[in-house]
Order: sequence, then structure tokens, then C-alpha cells
Amino acid sequence: MLLERNRRFAEAQRVGQVGSWKFDSALGLFELSEEACRIFGLPPSTQSIPYQHYFEAIIPEDREAARQARTDLLEGASVASVVYRVLDPKGDVRWVRESGETEETSGGKQNRYLGTFQDITKERELEIAKNGVLNAMNHEIRTPLTSIKGSLGLIGAGATGELPEKAKAMVDVAFRNCNRLMLLINDILDLEKAESGMMEFHMAVIDLVVLIREACEANAGYGQQYGVAYEYLVPDAAVWVEADADRTMQVLNNLMSNAAKFSREGEKVEISLTRDGDDILVSVRDTGMGIPQEAKATIFDKFTQVSSRENRKKGGTGLGLSIAKEIVERQGGTIDFTSEVGKGTVFTVRLRSHPPQPTIVLGQNAL
Repeated sequence: MLLERNRRFAEAQRVGQVGSWKFDSALGLFELSEEACRIFGLPPSTQSIPYQHYFEAIIPEDREAARQARTDLLEGASVASVVYRVLDPKGDVRWVRESGETEETSGGKQNRYLGTFQDITKERELEIAKNGVLNAMNHEIRTPLTSIKGSLGLIGAGATGELPEKAKAMVDVAFRNCNRLMLLINDILDLEKAESGMMEFHMAVIDLVVLIREACEANAGYGQQYGVAYEYLVPDAAVWVEADADRTMQVLNNLMSNAAKFSREGEKVEISLTRDGDDILVSVRDTGMGIPQEAKATIFDKFTQVSSRENRKKGGTGLGLSIAKEIVERQGGTIDFTSEVGKGTVFTVRLRSHPPQPTIVLGQNAL
């Protein structure tokens, strides 16, 4: 029975490419599972290896990080985790994620530790390949595309002389398609930054009343394209939250542009600001087509759009709501919606309120 249990345990480790280890700091020995031996390129029969052998298998540039994780455990950390590269006896480089914790003992001694080695080589190779694609999008595609878009805009505006009607129509089509491609590239790069934690946030105490008014002014021209006006319902007094003003404006722009696209001509999009206990609610309400029941569960997923002929005609990357959700949640808030087909949709951003900022009045003798 015990042999069968051990066999199944070893098989599970092999399939998951996760090996287990135990470390006795008093003896300086690692006890390795069969899969851990494979990850380090050791014969499966190996029962244990000296700490020095384990350490020397790690590529020199990564040893300090591994040493620090081990030190953290020895100095009392409950858990520790580190990623490094190892060079196996065949000369192959493998990426390893090591996690460890202190082993509970009845005698109270804390000189034994246990954990896992996970082979993440394929994962890292995919990540490196993905980063290469993203860098190409950022530098090799976006830069020349910006130039092309600018040139087409100048030509369409008559900077090179009056164009024949058919030529102008073709230039306008090319300009619009350049703009769509730019939006897609920017959205993909923004989403990748958000998901990887690389998106920068400059948190400050900001007045949402001012931000909403600015958003309505900035989006007025976009709304006019669809015959839609923006109306804001906000208090006269300031409403303070701690947030990144630019990123919060990005969320508002996304919600307001979506609302305008799917509203009927001549209607209004309402942006309101209310309190709910210690929270501030920013709501963007439209009276457009609404979101079907079957689309509600995936509306914040990447590359998701409501499937309809009208939606395809309106365009979009299908990334805006995913990005908005990432931004709001990174600032400690939430985003949700209610919708009824044929009657409209309300997206609501919930942020934590901040105590009122003091008003500083300088006297005549103030410096």
C-alpha cells in the first residue's frame, strides 16, 4: 500500500514537473524526490546531496537570490520563494521556482525545512517570446505606424494639395484603419503592463468632481460623432479619493466612449457621483442596446465584445473593459455593471473615499 502511494506521488510530481525537497541545516543535506533529481539533472537513485552541490548547480548570477531565500528561512521566515536558473550535468539551462517553509517538529527544533522545485523552463521561454513580440509591437510597429498615420492625416487635410474625391476617400479609409491598429497596439501593451504589474501608478488625493467634469469636456467631441451628449450629475463640493488621476481618466474615457457608441442618436450619457457609506460610486449610464444575458459573464474578459451586427459596425479592440478592470482593481476599487437589453447599461466604479483635504489660506505675511 505504501509503495503504491509513493508511486502515485512520484507520478503526480513527474506530470506536474514539481519536485519536493527536505533540507537539514544541521547536516547540510538536501533530500530530493525523484522529480527534483530530474530537474537538477541528477540520477533518480540519488537520495541526498550536500548543500554545496545544490548551490553550485545554480548559475552564478542567480546564486545570491537563492542564498537570500535560504537565509530568510533560517532566520525565521515562515515561507520563502525564489526563481533562478540551474545548469544540469548535460549543460542545459533550466528555470526553477523554489518554494520552502519551516517543518513543524514536536521537539520545537527548527533546523529542518521542506518545499518544492518547479521546472518553469517552458513557461519562461514563452514569456521571453511574448516579450519579444511586445517589444516589436512597441518599437518596430508602433513607431512607423505613428508616422504613417500622421502623414495620412496631413494628406487628408490637404497639406499636399487638393485630392480627387476618390483618392481622398481612400486616404480617409487608410487613416481610420491606422487609427484602429494604433488603438489595438496601445490596448495590448496597456493590458500586458497591468497584468504583469508593470503599469505605473502615481497615487494622490484627487477630487473626482473635477475629474468627471474634465472627462466630459474631453469626450464631448467623441460623443458628437454619434449624436450623443454627456451630462454629469455631481455634488457642488469636492469628493476626495486616493487614486491615479491619469489612469482613472483612462477608465472614464473607456466607459464614456462605449456608452456613446451604443446609445441611440440624440440621447444622453449620464455620469453620476454618489456616496455609499465610506465608498464613492462613479456611474456611467446609457440608454442603448444593453448587454445580453449570455454575454454578461465574460464582458470583462480579453478580446470580448457583445456579438451583434451593430457592435461589429461600431468597432473596438475588445480590450478596453479588461484594462479598465485591471486599473480599478490595482487602485483598490471594483467595477461592475447592470444592464437590460433594449434599455441600456450602467457601469459603476467603486472607490474608497478619502478624508477631505484641508484648504490652506495664505495670509499677507506668508512666504
